[in-house]
Amino acid sequence: MAIELDPACLEPEKEALDLLMKASQYDLVIARSMRLLDIFPGDSDARLAMARAWKAMNRVNESSELLEALITEEPDNGPAQAMLGQINLAQGRLVEADEKFRAAALAFEGDVELYYSWGKTLSLLGMHELALEKFAKAAEIDPYDGDTYEAWGSTLKILGRYQEAAEVYKRAAEYI
Repeated sequence: MAIELDPACLEPEKEALDLLMKASQYDLVIARSMRLLDIFPGDSDARLAMARAWKAMNRVNESSELLEALITEEPDNGPAQAMLGQINLAQGRLVEADEKFRAAALAFEGDVELYYSWGKTLSLLGMHELALEKFAKAAEIDPYDGDTYEAWGSTLKILGRYQEAAEVYKRAAEYI
């Protein structure tokens, strides 16, 4: 089988999944992911793409189940941990979200969504100082993400640090 000889032969299909996700073609992402999984059942990228599509379609139960199964098989799968954390955050399960984000950050370098969502979670838990660190990290990863600056500034205002909040908003204005 071609996959056994060259596992990279699936890369064009995985790139197509990313493009379909960006185009909000979630049904196609699911169909193509299932086709990939028929060929190579253990492919975590295809499973992540399917979970991402289900999450975007608000089919969070299916997404959560798939992510939990993936994490059981691959505990160090940072993107799966982060996505499950985002689902937990959206469901108001903040402690579980924090645990997933912490595991995700240990497993991979992370992305802006991880640190933004983790910051929101920590802020909602009342851990504002820790949330500020996560927002700063998110802005370091993507200085053009307006949501990060808004959450960062709001958290500073909650702490009564209005001058610092103004500086964050000024910084945002430079990038956005």
